[in-house]
Amino acid sequence: MVAGPCSSSLSGFACSFDLLWVWPDYPSITVSADELVAQKEAAFTALARDPDGPVAQAVFASLDGAVQALAESGVPIAVCTSSFRESAAAVLAGTGLARLFPEERRTTFDDVENAKPDAEPYLRAAGTLGLPPSAMVAIEDSASGVGSAVLAVLT
Repeated sequence: MVAGPCSSSLSGFACSFDLLWVWPDYPSITVSADELVAQKEAAFTALARDPDGPVAQAVFASLDGAVQALAESGVPIAVCTSSFRESAAAVLAGTGLARLFPEERRTTFDDVENAKPDAEPYLRAAGTLGLPPSAMVAIEDSASGVGSAVLAVLT
């Protein structure tokens, strides 16, 4: 249930609401959107840091050595994610991929004013590589990410 006026300061969103959680037989608990996101990020980051955990295993299974092969062949690579910086760092550390993506080659939600599907994330990622967006190949897992990559090439 959503309650109250738009009051949260959650960055990156034009408007978010305080959430009212109602559990049967319990008093109502009001949790701000910022607090809820902080709790989610803390839980996810803890999971992602575990190299034997489900997040690391899922990332490894989906990458299937492709990132390692690109890096070893000298192809410049970068990360462009809608995740918060801390979550992205935890996933990269937990999977052992942080060494392939130094901080200066990471574009996260925290680094841009306009998140995906806006072109800004991919324009920034291209800048970290010193390449025009038209010289990049994007490997995406979401429609908003594909839209961001396409818009960056068209900009």
